[in-house]
Amino acid sequence: MICAETDAKAWSLFEDMQWFWDNWATPFGQGMPELLVGSPDTLNKQIEKVSAAVPIDEAFLLIPAGLHTPEQIHDSLDLFSRKVMPNFSNTIPVD
Repeated sequence: MICAETDAKAWSLFEDMQWFWDNWATPFGQGMPELLVGSPDTLNKQIEKVSAAVPIDEAFLLIPAGLHTPEQIHDSLDLFSRKVMPNFSNTIPVD
């Protein structure tokens, strides 16, 4: 998952991860999962699209640790937590 202010910036950051994604991450099961790369608006739309097809009650996010600087990772997670996560906080029932 890479969240940035713009789609262009997020995809620019993804370039660092492209080799890993294409060569190391071997597909299994139903194939490669959906990439979450983009602006908060784009990620919100992607998550809504996926959750409309398949109910989501949890997610495993691959963060490019070791490929990006700590600041880049922090900025991505901060933006995701502020602009994306709140839009889905009421979609999962809490016991």
